Amino acid sequence: MGINALLPVRLVAVAALVLCVGAVGPVQAVGAGPKASGVGPVGVRPQKLGGLPGAIWSGAVAMNAAGQVVGTSSFDPEGAAQRPFLWQRGRIRDLGRFADSSAVAIDINEAGQVLVRSGWHVPSERARAWVWDRGRVAEVGPLAGGVEPVEINDRGQVLLMTLAADGQRRAAVWRAGTLTVLRPLPGGGGPSASDLNERGDVVGLASGADGTLQAVLWRRGRTRPVRLAGSAGSEPSINERGDVALTLSSRPDRPDIAALWSRGRVSARANGWSTAAAVNDRGIVVGVWKADFESFGRAMVLRGGRQTLLPMPTGFQVSGAHAVNSRGQIHGFVASVDFSRQLSIVWQDGRLIELMPGAAGHRAYDRPRIDDHGRVVGAVGWTDAQGVDRSWAALWTVPAPRTS
Repeated sequence: MGINALLPVRLVAVAALVLCVGAVGPVQAVGAGPKASGVGPVGVRPQKLGGLPGAIWSGAVAMNAAGQVVGTSSFDPEGAAQRPFLWQRGRIRDLGRFADSSAVAIDINEAGQVLVRSGWHVPSERARAWVWDRGRVAEVGPLAGGVEPVEINDRGQVLLMTLAADGQRRAAVWRAGTLTVLRPLPGGGGPSASDLNERGDVVGLASGADGTLQAVLWRRGRTRPVRLAGSAGSEPSINERGDVALTLSSRPDRPDIAALWSRGRVSARANGWSTAAAVNDRGIVVGVWKADFESFGRAMVLRGGRQTLLPMPTGFQVSGAHAVNSRGQIHGFVASVDFSRQLSIVWQDGRLIELMPGAAGHRAYDRPRIDDHGRVVGAVGWTDAQGVDRSWAALWTVPAPRTS
């Protein structure tokens, strides 16, 4: 099962995003950006956070501004016995078992509330979600169809997916015992929700009456969705201003286009086949671009309507960007065509900074998120002499750029 079992689905999906979008052959940067090759990364070594005593592998998934880190430790190779933990100032706290079931940490907000998921790995059990708050635990729901939690914001709102009585998946927001179900488009099926900001705005995908997927926005507690633009090719994300990074999709023979939706309209579009992954509070969109449907993906940034490809080290052919903070630091990866070589990367000031594993024979696994202090959490893994995959939770801190 390995370390990926500890990490949320959106992390594992990063490589799938690039493989889906494809990759690019020899190409110069779009616009006036840096060239694509001949650049070597500098490195940042990890801080070891560790894991719960006796764990086989551990990984961190989220961090707040106060420096509290949440993650999960597993006590068997298949990941059936897992417990969430909270790391703070060098100490790890076991958050315990939830309904006597294996559980994993999903997110933490600025108030220190931890979002936890349990029960998903056993077919006979109903998946459940919980909010741990300074030792007190509240169940999200409970909901008969089970719960798939997505994230928690600083107001304590939990974005989740659940299975309704009619068998349709439903998106919902839970807060302090109150559940608000988000309505689908008229005539359409159950929507999916992908992101939530601090104002309570939610974005996701919903099928219209004709069956096409469309990017939608539910504004601040309103249950009726707003169509953003056309049909959509991937999950949208939203910043604190309400700007949305989305992927426009028209027909199978037409390219998907990464775009920024702002103030009621599409205000910027990428040039060519592309997928949007994230947007920061300055409206900078990052994602993946490619020359055509068959080629490999390249990390790109869309800033003020200007698109730039991000540089890669010599010997790498594939890259993807999946997070950007308010400083403009961009988090992603570079890889060889067959993914046998892969580096976690932060792009900053035109330079590549590798998030290094810290020791020979070790591998870095990181969460597709970088906070405004340049911090990335994840894990460092290795295979021991008995062939068992092991890891410890890790934190990388990238120094501030010269300009922001």
